[in-house]
Amino acid sequence: RTPRNAFLPTASFFKDHSTFSGACMRRGVNAPSPLPVADTADSTIPSFRGHRFPAGGEDMGSRGSRRASHREDEEDKQNYWCAVTSLVAAILLIVSGLLLMYSSDYQNTRSSQTDLYNARVGEWSDRELGVFTQTSWELVIDELTIPLVAASEVTGKLKDAETKLLDTYTPLAYVLPDVVPKEVVPAGSDSATRNNTRTAIELMRRRNVSLVVRDGSSDDAPQTIALEPTALLNKYMRPSTGWKMCKYQLGGYYSGRLHTCTTYQALGSLCVKVSKKADGSWALDSSFGGNGCTYESGWRPYSYTRVHAPSTGHFPNMSAYAARAFPSTTVRSAMDPLILASNLTKGKLIFAEYEAEEMATGMILCIIGCVAMLPAILLAYPIFLAYRAKKRRDAYFTRQVDDDEEPEP
Repeated sequence: RTPRNAFLPTASFFKDHSTFSGACMRRGVNAPSPLPVADTADSTIPSFRGHRFPAGGEDMGSRGSRRASHREDEEDKQNYWCAVTSLVAAILLIVSGLLLMYSSDYQNTRSSQTDLYNARVGEWSDRELGVFTQTSWELVIDELTIPLVAASEVTGKLKDAETKLLDTYTPLAYVLPDVVPKEVVPAGSDSATRNNTRTAIELMRRRNVSLVVRDGSSDDAPQTIALEPTALLNKYMRPSTGWKMCKYQLGGYYSGRLHTCTTYQALGSLCVKVSKKADGSWALDSSFGGNGCTYESGWRPYSYTRVHAPSTGHFPNMSAYAARAFPSTTVRSAMDPLILASNLTKGKLIFAEYEAEEMATGMILCIIGCVAMLPAILLAYPIFLAYRAKKRRDAYFTRQVDDDEEPEP
């Protein structure tokens, strides 16, 4: 019987085969393989036990070195473009930041605003405060009269961080007293009927509002300044296409049958600024675009607050509004420095705040640009070293060629 291992290759076989394969490779001939070879992507390159041999006697080391060199070239290209992109982005950020800082003009704007404010403080302390102190004011609602009281602690103060550089002054305004006479409370607001329809209708009635001023510096009769009539509660009905916007954004009641949204606004405050004319009479001052006191209200005297409408479609609960005759009322002089500061700072009460934000934004852009420049430097430095080495190598070979071509004497 034939032994089981009679057809297995022996050690001498491998030795002879390797010698024969080496000779074939040096001559450029493909060596036969005693074992089946798996089908590969490059069928012209034979293999033996998983080892691939380059065709045509090519050296494996040279091919590997070329591949490594190709990969290095690709990496160098990627690093180069990354460095260029980072450098361009850094330059754009730094230039944008510098332009924004230059255009903000923070120091000049702040200096001009503080100078105007300090000048108004001087005028107020020297003359206007004494003139406004000699007056007395009354609020007239229909036929009811409520005396206003003088207050030195008024709402609204400067929020500027460098208030020590600003002049100080004594504020003065006339405000509604904390305790309102009971006869001023609108009819129908008793505890038994406070939340009913009658109370809401009474609050929605338009009222004639006016101010009565008495000037102690003259013997003239009291002067009446009429204001725009208003109601304590206003009801608005507008077309609407959906209940979500009406309920969650406007706080109203949506009618699916009429496709309308009903909203309510209650009078929140009344604040007017007045000035004394050349003939000695007092009048509403419409400087800065209106006779109101603040920039936030658009210089309108009345400000309103939203009242959420019930989902049942009834009038809202107006018990908190029915218990008072009129919301907070303030009469201020048009020469009050705080009114000028509100107009200069657009209601922020911080001088040159917008310019300061631009300055800070420009500084942040410059810092980000400097940080973005670091990757460009780190990526470009090795490329610069390789370029310099290449230049030196080319110069060396050029000198060698010139020395070889130089004729002997």
